[in-house]
Amino acid sequence: MSAREWVEVRVVELLASLFAVSLLIGGLLAGLPFLKERIAEVLLYSTCCISAVFMHAALDLSFRGARRLVRPMIPTPAADPVLEPAAA
Repeated sequence: MSAREWVEVRVVELLASLFAVSLLIGGLLAGLPFLKERIAEVLLYSTCCISAVFMHAALDLSFRGARRLVRPMIPTPAADPVLEPAAA
């Protein structure tokens, strides 16, 4: 996975969590009774939802970095010699 693909995946995760948070906070602001009764839980879940994305990205980067350090560098294969036709 390239760095660009990795960033795109993390941005999608972050946008999904922000969407969930906006639904919760929007419902709280709209005055939905089942959310107004649980204001502390809604705010806690909103915070955890976003921080989980950052935690996942940090863990993923640390494991990728550790794997890169532990895994020996694989040398590239040498180029094949140019074969010339045999003289008859």
